[in-house]
Amino acid sequence: IVEFARLHGVRVIVEMDVPGHAASWCTGYPEICPSADCKQPLNVAKEGTFEFIDKLFGELAGLFPDAYTHLGGDETSYKCWESVSSISQWMKSKSMQSSDAFNYFIHRTNEIALKHGKIPIVWSEVFDRLGTKLDNRTIVQKWLKTASIKDIVSKGYRALWSQSPGGWYLDHLNDPWQQIYEIEPCEDANEEECKLVLGGGGEMWGETVDTSDLEQTVWPKLGAIAERLWSPKEKTKTAEEAEPRYRQFRCLLNRRNVKAAPSMNTISRQSPHGPGACLDQ
Repeated sequence: IVEFARLHGVRVIVEMDVPGHAASWCTGYPEICPSADCKQPLNVAKEGTFEFIDKLFGELAGLFPDAYTHLGGDETSYKCWESVSSISQWMKSKSMQSSDAFNYFIHRTNEIALKHGKIPIVWSEVFDRLGTKLDNRTIVQKWLKTASIKDIVSKGYRALWSQSPGGWYLDHLNDPWQQIYEIEPCEDANEEECKLVLGGGGEMWGETVDTSDLEQTVWPKLGAIAERLWSPKEKTKTAEEAEPRYRQFRCLLNRRNVKAAPSMNTISRQSPHGPGACLDQ
């Protein structure tokens, strides 16, 4: 996959989401999880957890040569750390609250990523909780409305824009492409601060898709995001100006056997509203 992507000008950046969203790890490596009944976040109290992550990063660094790696950090509940006695006692012995343990986990995994030559990317919550305690080499991917882009870049951090809801999440089927297109990823940041906004992403999560509807959920909306990010601001002012290009793009994708949904759909992956040529749908 990585080599195929490279030959087509696409970079593959792997995300290893920790410490939350990691319950599946417990099947093969139960020793790094809090307990059999409370599986995530990963066990912050065991040094073996970080030894495992270090080994995994060493393997991934060879498989994914890109300079960046995503560490996640989102949607982390402290419930298992607080309810499993060995972890709660460890936190008490270190004079840590659960939030301190989270910060400790993030610092440790950031250090591991950097040791392996990778620049870490994290989700919004990490910046929300750590603020300027976060290593300034880290890139913050904004998906929540808690911290603004200006909040992030004014502190010297680089940022990516992917806000949800009302943003660039492609599995939000009711977000019209016109709304998506007219989003300004720099938000209220000034021109100098905007230089720290590296770009953004159209996220496609897998809860409501499979092979039968993936392509028409992603396309052509992802094209609207791509043009917005890759084109000069003066060329991407309004969706109205972009509409002829957007219609043509959808037809081009269809000719190339990509199952792109009708460009004027109100809801992604709906059927066409009626008969007609590609440009009319």
